[in-house]
Order: sequence, then structure tokens, then C-alpha cells
Amino acid sequence: MNNISNSGVNVNIEDRLYHAIDNETALKTIKGEIKKHLEDGKGSLTLDQQEFFLNTITLINAILIDKQSVKYKGKSDLLTEMFKSATTSSHLISTVIIDNSKEAPEGRQDQFNEAMYKTMEQMDEARHKYMFGEGEAQDLLSLFKDVEYYGGLSVSQSEDEVEALMDDLSEKHGDIPMLINRSNGNCLYGALSTCDSIINDTFEEGAPIEESEKEAPHKRALAVEYMRENGDSFTRNACDSHAKDKTWGEDSQIRALAVKEDRPILVFRRYEGKTIGTLYCKEESLVDPRELRVIVNINNLHYNALNTTNENREDLVRHYHNNIVPVI
Repeated sequence: MNNISNSGVNVNIEDRLYHAIDNETALKTIKGEIKKHLEDGKGSLTLDQQEFFLNTITLINAILIDKQSVKYKGKSDLLTEMFKSATTSSHLISTVIIDNSKEAPEGRQDQFNEAMYKTMEQMDEARHKYMFGEGEAQDLLSLFKDVEYYGGLSVSQSEDEVEALMDDLSEKHGDIPMLINRSNGNCLYGALSTCDSIINDTFEEGAPIEESEKEAPHKRALAVEYMRENGDSFTRNACDSHAKDKTWGEDSQIRALAVKEDRPILVFRRYEGKTIGTLYCKEESLVDPRELRVIVNINNLHYNALNTTNENREDLVRHYHNNIVPVI
């Protein structure tokens, strides 16, 4: 299968998505390959690979729904409502994936089912009213069925993984609350901005999370500045693309900000059933616990900040100082 294998699959797909984000045909091609790989790999894929594939399909579906809703915008109230229901369904999948609330998922699952039922009802009505050609109808129906089927699988697996990650952290390091940063394409920068407000003692419990995320645009600008300064590692197109609001940040941008701001970043993620902590810092720099930003990577889809104390950060540096990734 073209460009998809069990080895290095995450990096490969993430790179292709990065370059295909505005290309509807390319997104559909990637989604089709992932669906086939899921089917062909039954019984041989690891849990992490399954989750990555399912969550990537969820992301692509959300992008495709957004593109389709723009295409049909203003054509009729029925179509507007149909895409509103579909968008709600897609959004609910994401909130279950990124939110660690143990009470909420069951209620959101019911909301997801209800929104999908409405989407399909409205789709059926639109077809009977000949509001688009049969080819367009089949494409939309296929998209909505993907949201329903793969979204449901993604939700059930992701809930378990987020809970396992937080349980592992609690067992090893005590209770460290996770703060739910907005899922708006700027979550990496929002999470790091929130971490800065925690370190600087300006974070206010109960205040809207956007208050602590206000430095996100500045952090994106710093990451892009580092990318442009290191042109051997980043193409001009990559720099220009990442300068756009809501372009997802990833490992490269974490490395960039660890150096550009000269402040270490500790990232927790799940890998092969284990919780892994990776510490990024400027090469030859000492890791000062007072400056440590701690974030959680959830299924390669979202970043949240951890609300750490000075004691938490000292403990985390002691535990993860051997997992340092030095960045030049």
C-alpha cells in the first residue's frame, strides 16, 4: 500500500496530511488508504496504530464536512441544518477524545447518536427533494457513514487511553489536574500559553481557558521564526503554511519553542499501552523545574496543559531527566 506501513506510519501520514490539508481529493485518498489498512490489518495492528488510524479518519472527516458545508452554504435551510448536525457529530467525537471527564462521555455518546440520526434523516429528505445529484448524494452519504462508524470506534478506544494516561500520572506523581484547552487548531500553543500562566502565577482557577491561551498567537510566531532561521530543516512552504492560524503544531514546533524560548517542555503521551514522558530542552541547558511546561499529547489529535505545582515540576524533572531530547 502506497506510503502506509506499520513502521513509521504516524510520521508518514502526519507529513502527508500536513501537505494535503487544503486538497479535498488528497484527503479522500489518504482516508481510503487508512480504511483499507485498518481492514487488512485486523488482528496485527497495535492498539496505538488502531487509535492513530481511527483518530486520523475523524480529523479528515471533520475537515471534509467543513469543506462540504461551505460548498452548499446558503442553498437551503434543510442543507444548512444537515451540515450543522453533521458538524455537531464530528465535534462531539473530538470532545470525547480530548476530555478526561469520567462523567461526560456517556452523555456525549448519546448526543453523538442523536446528532447522527438527525444528519441521516435530513440527508434522506434532501435526496427525496433532489437537492443534489445522485453522485453528490452518494459522496455525502459515504462521508456521514464514516463519521458514524469510525467516530464511534474512535470514541470508545480514546476514552480508555486518556483515562489510562491520567491514572498512570496519578499513581506515579500524585494528582495533577489536566486543563482542557480549546480544540481550535491552536491547541499546542494554547496549552503552552496556559503552562506559562501557571509558571508565572497568573493562572486563575475557574476563569475561561481562553484567558490563559492569549499568548498562543505569539508562540506560533516564535515557532515559525525558528523554522525560518533553520531553513535546512524546514521548507519555505512548510514555514508559510505553519504561519497560518489554526495549522496544527506537532513535535517539530515543540522542539522549536523549547529552543526559541529557552524553556523546557515535558510531553506525556501513550505509546504501546504505556505512558511515556519526553523532555525537550535547549542543548547543554540545565532543566530548571521552575521553568518547566508540562503538556499532554492526546492521540496525536490534541494538546492539553497540566496544572503543575513547583513540587510537581521538581518531581517530574527527577523522574524524566534521562528522557531529554536536546535541541540545537
